[in-house]
Amino acid sequence: MSESLTAKEFKVDCNYILKEWEIKTLGELGIFQNGLNKGKQDFGFGTKFVNILDVYPSRLNVDKLGRMNASKSEVVVYNLELGDILIDRSSVKLEGVGYPTVFEGADEPIIFCGFIIRFRLLDSNVNSRFLCKLMRSDLFRNRVFQIATKSANVNVNQEQLRRLNVTIPPSAEQQKIVEILDTIDKAIALTDTHITKLKKVKAGLLHDLLTRGIDEYGELRDYTCNPELFKRSALGIIPKDWDYVKVADIANDVTDGDHHTPKRTDSGIFLLSARNILHGKLALKDVDFVPEYEYERMIRRCYP
Repeated sequence: MSESLTAKEFKVDCNYILKEWEIKTLGELGIFQNGLNKGKQDFGFGTKFVNILDVYPSRLNVDKLGRMNASKSEVVVYNLELGDILIDRSSVKLEGVGYPTVFEGADEPIIFCGFIIRFRLLDSNVNSRFLCKLMRSDLFRNRVFQIATKSANVNVNQEQLRRLNVTIPPSAEQQKIVEILDTIDKAIALTDTHITKLKKVKAGLLHDLLTRGIDEYGELRDYTCNPELFKRSALGIIPKDWDYVKVADIANDVTDGDHHTPKRTDSGIFLLSARNILHGKLALKDVDFVPEYEYERMIRRCYP
């Protein structure tokens, strides 16, 4: 549907669109092509190539791509151009399938292969970076999840993607939306960098606190300046007034869980598994249940 629509003429997911915006299918905007199928190859020489691990979830980094021995004809057919959108068409996880990223150019030929679909825009009025951000939105991603084929892997194909609708604002508005979202992405990246640095600081501080301890003034003990405050132990050098013991000396019981796969039910008693121990806490959003009789059997071995 390429003509302009009034707000009363079309409704998208219960939200009216602006009069100047258009609704088009991806098939109207460009062409799709599956990647070169040569299996898992990374020879360390030849032509750089993009596979699905390079697309999701981060921005494409051409400096870290592998290389393969591709023929001249293969390079011509599968060569990427500035603005091409690369889409994962297969993933072991639902959140990975259909995920897009934009190719922003390189100093040498780069091809795409594996389970990747290339989408090349033919409509000059559409900004590829805008379209990529739209395709990453929850609204669009939910449509992809609905049409994806679920088996051992989650898959989506060209025909399914061609039929999906997208909203297209005027060119100037697309650019402004891209600029706003880029600003937010930069802020998120900066925050992630700070978090990474703080985690490293915490890890270093934790090591020092648990090996050097703090003195009566709240300062870290310094072995170099005050070696008399430390002693050698089976665990290395530790503060003189510290002791070391075996876990069995300070625990009433050390055991693992039941070794038999229990019968699960929709309700009953919580069954905690490895996925429920997350970042040092109990994560109880996705918990299995067992019936009372399974619980009675299992606690004979482990009674938390």
